[in-house]
Amino acid sequence: MCGIKRGETNEARNSVIFLARRLRRNSLKAIGKEFNIPSYSSVSTIIERMKTNIERNKKLKHHVEKLVSEIN
Repeated sequence: MCGIKRGETNEARNSVIFLARRLRRNSLKAIGKEFNIPSYSSVSTIIERMKTNIERNKKLKHHVEKLVSEIN
């Protein structure tokens, strides 16, 4: 899940990063450290991109909501 290739989307990893921020309120720096992302601004970009994708993609929105309900 931590692996990344330039130009490819890792939806599972991005979802976990988004949920870590949303549910656990982890700092961007702490999330970056967990996922070996050197820049907190990259973490912020991932989170903002996930917000946009969730608004546009009903299937992704349903998937994330399901994960949230299972965690809570």
